Amino acid sequence: MEEIKKLLEKMQQEIRQSKMEMLEMKEEIKTTIINSLNEKFSNFEAKQDHFETKIQQQSTAIKNFERYIRRKNLILFGVEEQEKSYDELENTIINLINTHFNFQYNNYSIEEVRRLGKKKDTIRPIKITFSTMGLKIKILKNKKLLENTTYYLKEDYPLDILNKRKELLEQLRKEKQLGNKAYLSYDKLIIIKDKEQQPPLSHKNKRNLSEKPELLHASNQIPRTLMRTRSHSQTKNKINKTNKQITLNKFEANTKHLPNPVGHRGVRDHHPPNPLLNKNKRNKKVFISTLNTRTLKTQDRLNELDHALKQINWDIIGLSEVRRSNEQIQEYDDYILYYKNEIPGLYGVGFLVKKYLKENILEFIGISDRISVLNVKLPHHKNKLNISIVQVYAPTENAEEQTKDLFYESLRQTMETIHNTVIIIGDFNSQIGKRESNENNCLGPYTYGKRNKNGHRLMDFVQEFNLNVMNSYFNKKPNKKWTWISPLGNIRNEIDYIITNKPKFFINIEIINRLDFNTDHRMVRGTITASLKNQPRKHLKSRPQEDDIS
Repeated sequence: MEEIKKLLEKMQQEIRQSKMEMLEMKEEIKTTIINSLNEKFSNFEAKQDHFETKIQQQSTAIKNFERYIRRKNLILFGVEEQEKSYDELENTIINLINTHFNFQYNNYSIEEVRRLGKKKDTIRPIKITFSTMGLKIKILKNKKLLENTTYYLKEDYPLDILNKRKELLEQLRKEKQLGNKAYLSYDKLIIIKDKEQQPPLSHKNKRNLSEKPELLHASNQIPRTLMRTRSHSQTKNKINKTNKQITLNKFEANTKHLPNPVGHRGVRDHHPPNPLLNKNKRNKKVFISTLNTRTLKTQDRLNELDHALKQINWDIIGLSEVRRSNEQIQEYDDYILYYKNEIPGLYGVGFLVKKYLKENILEFIGISDRISVLNVKLPHHKNKLNISIVQVYAPTENAEEQTKDLFYESLRQTMETIHNTVIIIGDFNSQIGKRESNENNCLGPYTYGKRNKNGHRLMDFVQEFNLNVMNSYFNKKPNKKWTWISPLGNIRNEIDYIITNKPKFFINIEIINRLDFNTDHRMVRGTITASLKNQPRKHLKSRPQEDDIS
């Protein structure tokens, strides 16, 4: 009996142990299943986010492309439908333009004309596609000449943009009733308040420059998505700048002597630094330059550039292909370095600013890893003029069209938010070539090479904003024009430019040939006079050829 009892107890104990093991197995199976499901759901969510991002990118690309293909279009209303062929319609439009605008347009001025919509009792509008942006802009500037006629012109906008502009019209009327200057720019309402209505500007940021410059991440200027990748959404609101302070990394730059790594450069700077000018009041000239460094990723490269710059005069240098990570301001003994980058090891733009200009710096704005802005007070100017210097690194000729569209769209948005006085510098990866018949207002006679597709894009942008390519206004020998050399040394192109809407500011544009710095680009330097009083324009027509850097 005792043995049976013990046997039963042992069986009960084994049953309890089996139950415990089964419960543990259930928990393990349950946990395994849950973890597996969570992992699958997590992967599914990640893929969904990826697809949503792709869809957003494709949607943005389609919108940008649609805007791009309409950029040379105008819609003309009120032309009677009497034509019997395409040629008759085209000739009617050309005659109308030449009659009412006193222009001399011909068949080469117009790429296409077309009636919109199906033929009805009402007169259909005509879409006119001009051969260049410049021809379209000339018409738009003079559209008031049609005010007393039955004709009127409009821009060619996509349907969603037209609806957006209709929504903004009521707000536009209210702003004008309040006495503010306001206008519609594509899908945005731009408001310029009178100085009396504007709150006084805070000068705290500017005064803080005595300790450290201020950096502004234009978080709404170009959305943070565009700051991270060039193919994300563009801004839909007016730019509101928000301050974001970056701590200065102060450390002493190594200034040891470095050997000359290159030997193909040419002649020396004929404006070498003068120590006496640095001790006393500077000679009222400001040197603004641009250079593609190929990389400043390491401190050794920066030291190499620092040593090379001691041999030339400079005040502000725009930098392309910095290739440093993130966005920072770094203060050194002689200069302040700002850079903006998004993809480590690729692209990146920035500025070097002489230390004596520290109090003149208003702000750095990082738009993307291809565009950055320096807002600065022009030194020595009697009215302390505020100017915006925009440094760019444009996509190459072989880059995807979408990448180029996004770059120029971002640059156009930047132009709407900066100071009235603008200087755009950098590596545009564009060959402008010879001046065409309708480009006398933006190009001088001294150009170099042949125009490529990127060159056409650049000239469309220049004409759209009434800018001047300053490289073309100063007579230099051909070997003092090119800014980039191929690895084999057999191809030389001019692709780096200084562009502005104030051509009178510049008294010289020159190439710095012998810069002891290893890069396949040459520095382009512009000289500005700070007095700017009644500057003659004759220097824009021709300069003596001895202006070489020697």
